[in-house]
Amino acid sequence: MRIGQIGPLAKLALPALVLLLKDQHVTTSVQQAIQQISTNLIDDLTQLLEAEESEIRIQASSALGQIGAEAKLTIHRLIDALDDEIPEVRSNYAKALGQIGYAGPEVVSALSLLIGDSSWQARANAISALGEFGVLARQALGDLSQALSDETNQWVRESIEDAIEKIKFGPQYLKAKIIEMET
Repeated sequence: MRIGQIGPLAKLALPALVLLLKDQHVTTSVQQAIQQISTNLIDDLTQLLEAEESEIRIQASSALGQIGAEAKLTIHRLIDALDDEIPEVRSNYAKALGQIGYAGPEVVSALSLLIGDSSWQARANAISALGEFGVLARQALGDLSQALSDETNQWVRESIEDAIEKIKFGPQYLKAKIIEMET
């Protein structure tokens, strides 16, 4: 049995495994074990997104967001739960989607729907996530522009302005414009 297959207790071995990465004789095996543990952790956290207690759902989504791009396979579960009845859950799911960083059309569309959410925190986190996606979230510009004229919360208005700027003028946008000019 490999360490990555032990189950939840394998996570306790992570600090020791990280130290073993310095030993060139076992680096490949250690990397495989860490990858297996990470996969199991992501699976466990994904299951917790459906927990009955909202605090558990919030913590699971926060952890997935901190994992980042490696948690990409969880985006559909996060998207499906963006209509949670608890505003804090919706807010944290939006934030996690932004941290995972996958700006596919389905993510951008789902986050765009939250721009009109009743919770200012959910709106702000969805808007911030869209801004982090840069030019990849350009399909949300219309919704963001409309929200800017409708929004009464100053903090959310500033988030909208920042997101629009990042989408229009962020590094990805400028790179795309340079390539366009060269062709």
